[in-house]
Amino acid sequence: MEFRKGEQFTIGMFYSVSFIVDALSNVNLITKRYTRVVQTKN
Repeated sequence: MEFRKGEQFTIGMFYSVSFIVDALSNVNLITKRYTRVVQTKN
């Protein structure tokens, strides 16, 4: 498949955004779990 420069850029942006959203949700889950552990310890 051949892409024009604009299409390639848009696809790259889309992948970057979805990757960032993924990472953020993972961080959210981890922090929730961590805070829960800390709360049970205290």
